[in-house]
Parts: sequence; structure tokens; C-alpha cells
Amino acid sequence: MSATLLRLVERRWYSYNRCVRKFVPPIATASPAPLPIGYARPERPNPQRRKRAFTIVLVVSLCYFALLVGLELFKLDDLRELITLARQFPSSESYTIDFWAYILVLPAMTLIALLPVLACARGVLGGSARGLTIAYVMLQVTLIVIHWVAATNLVHHGRFSYARGGDGPPAIFVVYSGVLHTMPTTHVIFSLPLLASPALLVPAVRRLFSRS
Repeated sequence: MSATLLRLVERRWYSYNRCVRKFVPPIATASPAPLPIGYARPERPNPQRRKRAFTIVLVVSLCYFALLVGLELFKLDDLRELITLARQFPSSESYTIDFWAYILVLPAMTLIALLPVLACARGVLGGSARGLTIAYVMLQVTLIVIHWVAATNLVHHGRFSYARGGDGPPAIFVVYSGVLHTMPTTHVIFSLPLLASPALLVPAVRRLFSRS
């Protein structure tokens, strides 16, 4: 009895499976997660390395500023003589302004040499030296142009007549064209930081001196 009942159940189950075709979905395989896209991040300079670089440049800038001050003190007597002559020039003449500009540009360049010192000091303290560096480059280029234009105008005038005071005859002051040959050397001496500024275009140097 039990065997007959078991065969009947198996027959019914077989006929049911043939009539009802049930779709068994395949086992979903876990797809691997997409790998994250790696973006290149800018390399940040080591703070200690950056501080050491600014300290070295600060010492060099201080030595350069002291060199310019020593050079100005060495030429102090000549500067005083030129200032005395400039005071005697008539204010109505056009070459008087050029002469004052020619005299005062080099002391102004010496004062502007303090900007690289301040920029390096700011970098040592963790700040950004970009603003002071840009200000130095702009002022230095402006003063070089003023110096060259003033010297060219003076050579163009050639001979200056000025009164020494009193009733004596006017004195003659001559500016020779040889001054234009010595000016490029003077500009190089007073613009050494400006000549070194293209080094900031090198990516490694720019990363080193950039703000972290």
C-alpha cells in the first residue's frame, strides 16, 4: 500500500513539473566593486625642508643687502657731490629732474633690496612670500627703466650750465656717453635677486617655496 502510494505521488510530481516550467534564475555572482580613480595630487613640500630653504635664502639676502649698503657708503662722497650739484641746477630746466632721478635711483634700489629679506623672513614664519616677491620685481624693473631713461636724457643734453652762487660765472657740468657703458654692470649688481627670480619657474623650486 505504501509503495503504491509513493509511486502515485512521484508520478503526480513528475507530471506537475512537466506542465509548470518554472524558471530558476542563476545565482547572481557578486561583481567586483569598481576601482577608485586615482587623481594625481600635487606634492606638498615638507615644512621643515621649506623652512630650511627660506632660512638659507634669508641669510643670502641679508648679505646681499649689506653689500649694497657698503657700496653706497663707499660712494657716499660722490653722492654728496652730485646732490650739491643738483641743488645748484635751475629748476626751470628739464635736465634737473633727470639728474635727480639719476642720483636717487641707486639708493632707492638699495632700499628695495629689503623686500627679498622681508619675503624670506615671512616664509620662515610660515607665511607666503609671493606678494613681496612680486612687489620687488615690479619696483626693481621700474627703477631700472627710470635710471636708463634719465641717463640717456642727460647724455643727450651733454653740457649743463649752473650757477654756483654769488655773481661768478656759471659753471659747466658735462655728462659723457661713457656712463651708458657702465650702467649695465651697475644694474646687474643692484638686481641680482631679479636675475635669480626665473628659478621660481622650475616646478621643484616653486613647490619648495610655495605655501604648504
